[in-house]
Amino acid sequence: MIVGVSPALASLLCALALAGCADETIRLTYTPPAPSQSLGPRLVIGSFQDVRGNEGDHGDAYRVGGVYGGYGNRLAKVMSAAPWPPALTSALAAEFRALGVARRRQANRRQESGYNLNNFKADILEELLNRAFARFAREVAADAEIRGALR
Repeated sequence: MIVGVSPALASLLCALALAGCADETIRLTYTPPAPSQSLGPRLVIGSFQDVRGNEGDHGDAYRVGGVYGGYGNRLAKVMSAAPWPPALTSALAAEFRALGVARRRQANRRQESGYNLNNFKADILEELLNRAFARFAREVAADAEIRGALR
């Protein structure tokens, strides 16, 4: 118990502190660029496996990340409404197609500005995640080493 604080006030403070620790579900959206008119080399994009740290939800295809405090403690889990690995595969294929690389399916970070760590609003998380998702897919497809290997 907090010294000098009534039990009711201590309970209220704990409730307020925990109120911001809710998980947020966002909708992952992506608008692919127009495909190139001429397609050159072929690229196989395999499936992705989540190998991030184990926070009790390791390998969860719906978990895209989280909001973390200064000590690395997770303040909120950010989940997508649908599994994200297939969306990433499609986005990478679209970005490579836009640069003239044909793709076949295989059978089987930097901090953004404008986000306050105390604000877990799903619409802000959704906008930032979708912007980062599109940028990641575009930068992978445009990477000079990857492009050089495809020639």
